[in-house]
Amino acid sequence: VNTVRELLDPATNMRVGFTNLRNMLELFDGDVRLAVIAYNRGDVAVQRALRRGRYPENGYAEKVLGGRAHGGRRYDGPGRVPRRTASAAPDTAGR
Repeated sequence: VNTVRELLDPATNMRVGFTNLRNMLELFDGDVRLAVIAYNRGDVAVQRALRRGRYPENGYAEKVLGGRAHGGRRYDGPGRVPRRTASAAPDTAGR
């Protein structure tokens, strides 16, 4: 993509967005929740939070994976990290 005009083309925008999301899925070993958060916040911010022992959730993943975005049912497909309490962070060993 070379120009803003190209990026505003719906087909180009979707191609670039899907490529970015696929890259985030690969980076985070198929963890859909982390990939969606990184898509929104950037992979560097997510990796930094994980290194510091923090969970990088910012509300975006819930908007994308939550019930309102999926006809009343939460996304529970492959790679979905089980819902945790706000005080519990997921196991991030090896990241």
